[in-house]
Amino acid sequence: MKLSEFSIHHPVTVVMIVLLTLLLGGVSLTRLDIDLLPEMNFPVAAVVTSYEGAGPLEIENMITRPMEETMGTVNNVRSITSSSASGSSMVIVEYNWGTNMDFATLEMREKLDLIRQYLPPDASSPLVFKFDPTLMPVMQIGVGGSRDISSVRRYADEVLKGRLERLDGVASITISGGLERAILVDIRPDSLVAYGVAPSQVAQALMAQNLNLPGGTIEDGKTNLLIRTVGEFRSIEEIRDIPVPGAQGVVVKLRDVAEVTDGYKEVDRYSLLNGEPSVAITVQKQTSANPVQVARLVKQELKVLKEENPDIDYTEIMDQSIFVERSIGVLGRSAVNGALLAVLVLFLFLRSFRSTLMISLAIPISVITTFTLVHFAGLTLNMLSLGGLALGVGMLVDNAIVVLENIFRYRQEGYSALEAAQLGSAGVGKAISASTLTTVVVFLPVVYVEGFASVVFKEMALTVIFSLLMSLVVSLTLIPMMASRLMVRPLRNQQGDGVFLSLAQRYRRSLKWVLKHRKMVVAFGVLIMILGIAMIPVVGTEFLPTVDQSRLTVDIRLPNESRMAETEVVTEKVMQILNTIPELESVFLTMGGSGASTLTTSAQPHRAHLDVKIVGRAMRDRKTALVVEELREKFKEVPGAKISVQETDMFMGGGFGGDPIVIKIKGDDLDILQDLATQAVARVRQVPGTREVESSFTAGRPELRIIIDKDIAITYGMTVYQAAAAVRSSISGQTATRYRLEGDEIDVLVRLDPEMVATAGDLQWMPLVTPLGNTIPLGELARFELEQGPVAIGREDQARIVEVSMGVFGRDLGSVTDDVRATMGELNLPSGYSIEYGGQNQDMWEAFGDLFFAFGLAVVLVYMVMASQFESLVHPLTIMFSVPFALVGVIGSLIVTGRTVNIPSVIGIIMLAGIVVNNAIVLVDYINQLREEKTERDEAIYLAGETRLRPILMTTLTTVLGLFPMALGIGDGSELLAPLATVVIGGLMFSTLLTLFFIPVLYTLLDDTGKRLTALAAASAKGR
Repeated sequence: MKLSEFSIHHPVTVVMIVLLTLLLGGVSLTRLDIDLLPEMNFPVAAVVTSYEGAGPLEIENMITRPMEETMGTVNNVRSITSSSASGSSMVIVEYNWGTNMDFATLEMREKLDLIRQYLPPDASSPLVFKFDPTLMPVMQIGVGGSRDISSVRRYADEVLKGRLERLDGVASITISGGLERAILVDIRPDSLVAYGVAPSQVAQALMAQNLNLPGGTIEDGKTNLLIRTVGEFRSIEEIRDIPVPGAQGVVVKLRDVAEVTDGYKEVDRYSLLNGEPSVAITVQKQTSANPVQVARLVKQELKVLKEENPDIDYTEIMDQSIFVERSIGVLGRSAVNGALLAVLVLFLFLRSFRSTLMISLAIPISVITTFTLVHFAGLTLNMLSLGGLALGVGMLVDNAIVVLENIFRYRQEGYSALEAAQLGSAGVGKAISASTLTTVVVFLPVVYVEGFASVVFKEMALTVIFSLLMSLVVSLTLIPMMASRLMVRPLRNQQGDGVFLSLAQRYRRSLKWVLKHRKMVVAFGVLIMILGIAMIPVVGTEFLPTVDQSRLTVDIRLPNESRMAETEVVTEKVMQILNTIPELESVFLTMGGSGASTLTTSAQPHRAHLDVKIVGRAMRDRKTALVVEELREKFKEVPGAKISVQETDMFMGGGFGGDPIVIKIKGDDLDILQDLATQAVARVRQVPGTREVESSFTAGRPELRIIIDKDIAITYGMTVYQAAAAVRSSISGQTATRYRLEGDEIDVLVRLDPEMVATAGDLQWMPLVTPLGNTIPLGELARFELEQGPVAIGREDQARIVEVSMGVFGRDLGSVTDDVRATMGELNLPSGYSIEYGGQNQDMWEAFGDLFFAFGLAVVLVYMVMASQFESLVHPLTIMFSVPFALVGVIGSLIVTGRTVNIPSVIGIIMLAGIVVNNAIVLVDYINQLREEKTERDEAIYLAGETRLRPILMTTLTTVLGLFPMALGIGDGSELLAPLATVVIGGLMFSTLLTLFFIPVLYTLLDDTGKRLTALAAASAKGR
């Protein structure tokens, strides 16, 4: 028994199954996690090693190169890049897509253990970690208020951190900015000379006197006592009174040689929120946590904290959940609006409330049932999975339209409702199954192809597959069952049928004309395809559409030798310019660093980073990209600094991609590489559309080198290490111990009085205490040289490299890349030096290669499905000519809308391979049915055209209007999938228009060819 026949005779069973699936779908929807993007496991890992005091050349030779050679023996490695800077080495290993990164990092650690003994003994153990987009902060909050900033920082450390880290889904809380409390022990130089007390001795004394140690147990009668020696500091006065051994056995109190104060550590970076001092709290979620739920819990807890402490204010600097909710909401509204437009089309065509209701039910039932499959597949509700539903909403009624239209036709011919339901559903069951499978199979290559496109769009493909399969089941069960019960009265021609009858008759006459002029029609079709191919160069290319998140960043970089005071002056000018932007909402400034997301934790007084938030899209007239471009022009007026402005990108923030275009210059000599990079920057800046052109080769930071004379030092009983350690502890200070106060631990910092080493000249007279107890100035055993510190050394695949990176504005990525390649081709490269290209441009062409392979495979799969349906190798070829016409429509739609060929639009082209053949399948299938009933070929074409015209037009319009809200690209996050919807609409409309006339012509041509071949074969056989 066929599925439709079973459903017609078991209506209660069908209703119960539908209710069960709706119930399960509703429950599954409540259990789905919400996220911005699918889980993305990028095949990238890094090895970080620290080696204090070593320069880039030493780091490169002693650490980086041995690690590169070792990492090259790891399986599935695609490329190895590295950076060797003063005191640190970073080796980044990129694997082939599909590599299990847990096993990969385990293998990396095993390989590193083999060479650990050959690394410098003072180098840190190599740290291996994976690049995980989920490590990006989910929220950043500015904390201020009526309290002074030191109290705010203390409150954040003591209260906020603990309260927020206890929340479900919160992985860690990072606090920056403000004043960090410390017990400062500033040694007076005169006392140091008088008593012969070295900073290291003070630190050792503090450490030895601040201890609580267990002493074991002792029996006291029947009691077993735990012994514990208590000696931790209980007050600042106690710290001041600790004994410190000096020269020649003299013991003095700490207060006699140093000032002990309860103060704050020296500020080397600080934060401002809208010009006011602030403490920043960064919230990172657990890998599997729902960012929206985490953000809600954090906000609820902040409300409670605000009630407990009204003098503390909280301002959201960045909240990823807001954009997630807005983007998901936009997609949801697009799906609903598309469904309503599709239903409106149905009513206008059918002019029957009952018929419209029956078909319309396919949408909510298919969608809600899909949530069950999404849940059990382990997917999340994100922009791409929900986008898959929004894309499919117009196609969900296609099968139901064809089934009901055929039932409707039989009912008008006088059959009973039951007979019409059986005959109508059986007559098109094979056709709609094939048309659904052709759409489904095009997504299989996307699921299995490796690469970025597969990682990002896999969930969208699965969601579309789930929804279409559910719509097929609904069309073969619920629709026939409902039609057999609701079409109880004999049907007359509905109001408006005269219009469609007239249209069908005109179409019949047109078919007669085109069949009489087949050569002309074929020539016209070929001309159309040639024109479409000729228009391809007009369409630009890019990796991904830029998604407007209403956020941008400003990075300020002065010369490396600049002091923070100079950086503050430039930053103030930048703030004044920012305040002239009418869309400005808030500005969070990090002074002395390059942003919270950087891996660099050391202070950078020559840098400042601003996170700028502008008002939402609904409240402004221009895109964020135009705001960025205006700021770039205005910042050119600020002298003495390099100011970079970039729009925040939802994909690049996750550790993937990077600058749109990167020029990689490889060679051995650093001076030659620097010269080539300088020439490249000058050339590329002349290319229209390039922005923020910068070289990775930058001047090093000025360095005052203290060169210890070993012979003189040994006469004082000192080694180079002792002298260097004394310099470091005197200037930078040494954390000797921790002072516990009311459950908090405060660093005790020992240093020389900062006023005594305020300038480089003061170092000449900085006192050193020798092991013999004597005090000598540093200049007695050292000389000083001021030199330019070395730069970081970059490497790729074990060769030195300098990169020239740039942004793109006003032109598409592909065109700018072509011009950059052309101008770089004129650069005279010395022997042994080469140029390669990377960045988003490289990622784009790799993704395009994967997707075009998937497109070719999809076309083959579609042909195989149709060949199985028709049991013919010829008829599928006829139908496949719909695909090239669709590609012509794709090019035209992109030109009209000004959009580019990118990953979403190529995904749309792959979808079209399965969608555009559906109309031709329905048409050719009915032609074959009529011919099997002994109808003459041309008459079968005319009759099939008249009969199938209305369902073809209905399915096309419902799909087009279902996608129309998404194609508009209005709302947060809508830019991502708008190109996909655009190409599907353009390709489907153009293909349908030509399919109605061109496919019948090809059908007759191939049929005639087959007859001639058969006749020739018969004649040849007879002649034998």
